Amino acid sequence: MAVGLQTSLKQTQKLAMTQNLKQSLEMLQMNSLELTQLIQIELENNPVLEEVDSVTSEKNDELIFSLSMGVDSSSGMEGEDEVYSADEDRKQQYLESLTSHKISLYEHFVEQIRELDLDKKELVFLEKIAGFTDSDGFLTVSDESIISDSGIDPKRCRKLFDMFHQLDPLGCGCAGIQETLLVQSRINFPDEQKLHEMIKRHFELLKNLSWDRLSKELCVSIPEIKQLSGLLSKLEPYPGRSYSAALAERVFPEAKVALVDDEIIIQYYDGNIPDIKINSYYVNVLRKKNIDKDIRKFIKDGLDSAKGLLKNIYDRRVTFEKVLRSVMNHQKEFLRSGGTVLNPLTYQIIATETDFHESTVSRAVSGKYIETEYGIYPLKHFFSNRIFGGENSSSDEIKKIINDLVTNEKPDSPLSDEDISRILSKSGYDVARRTVAKYRTIMGIPSSSKRKRINLIK
Repeated sequence: MAVGLQTSLKQTQKLAMTQNLKQSLEMLQMNSLELTQLIQIELENNPVLEEVDSVTSEKNDELIFSLSMGVDSSSGMEGEDEVYSADEDRKQQYLESLTSHKISLYEHFVEQIRELDLDKKELVFLEKIAGFTDSDGFLTVSDESIISDSGIDPKRCRKLFDMFHQLDPLGCGCAGIQETLLVQSRINFPDEQKLHEMIKRHFELLKNLSWDRLSKELCVSIPEIKQLSGLLSKLEPYPGRSYSAALAERVFPEAKVALVDDEIIIQYYDGNIPDIKINSYYVNVLRKKNIDKDIRKFIKDGLDSAKGLLKNIYDRRVTFEKVLRSVMNHQKEFLRSGGTVLNPLTYQIIATETDFHESTVSRAVSGKYIETEYGIYPLKHFFSNRIFGGENSSSDEIKKIINDLVTNEKPDSPLSDEDISRILSKSGYDVARRTVAKYRTIMGIPSSSKRKRINLIK
């Protein structure tokens, strides 16, 4: 068999990810606030762009002059008075209100730590605890590893941990739920020794609501056990979440959707997105034959970038409008029913209907919120898989029915999974008992036996 070298031609197709294509994909995933911020950045960095109806300053001439003289275009401009129209001022205030900084849980801890009267080494130790505390308020490493690297006496470290536990939110910096509940109970209920013992030594029995065994272990009556357990409802098993919830980002819907005479009406909230265009001044400069080569390249690059941005803004709007209208046409029943019924819907259905790829639909939906008369919902909320039999049965619909049944059940006689399955069957939903159990678990609803014990405490 002969072995040798040979040359051959091979033709292949390859998609090159250009900067413009990359920007297009990124912009499709942006919500209106993120798009507004991007446009503002482009307006600042690219002089070829300008806001429609904005006042053109004399900086255009100075920029070209600076380029031709080889001088930094920003020099000699300090101290100039900038003139803003009332409309520009309003938009600026709007942007500033949206982008105000929300401090993180870590920063919240650090602010409190730096107010403590401790030496530098101890402050650093507390900040280290804060750094290893996750959004739930729990340590992501063992407390021993933090202590061993500190160079501080272990007993003093334990005192510092106690200090950290008392920072707001209370009970953070613990290893898990059991420890944080114990810490919080000792701070909030210092005289309830039986409660402390119940959490510290009999936590598994407490989790399973085993009143009889707890009563025997603690040598107290069952009513007293239930009373002590009731105190737990005043504590926070995930202390970090209370702060995270307080910092929940404000939601700004992309559009308002309503059903009028059985027709979908969409009002887009894009009034605060800057309306931009290409500055004709630079287009005219390019037409001159005797323009410096560097200036021509600078303006041409800016012009190409501006054209790409304008096209991507237009494509994003067209794609989003098409996807949103398609989604809401499928979910008319949601608007008719007062926001209670969702029809089964997938990205694939919308992709087929709009002639977009599924990934395009996913990007168009990502991070977007829609306002209805029943509240503001993420656009993803309107996608729900069909899980069984009926044409219009969706998992979200079944979960809502299960939740309503449990909410309205008799406290002393909670519905079992079998009971719920039977009720659903009578209503035309073929849902197995194990499926009910699965959805109940997903929604965080305890079993009927546990619900009965919990109801006895209330």
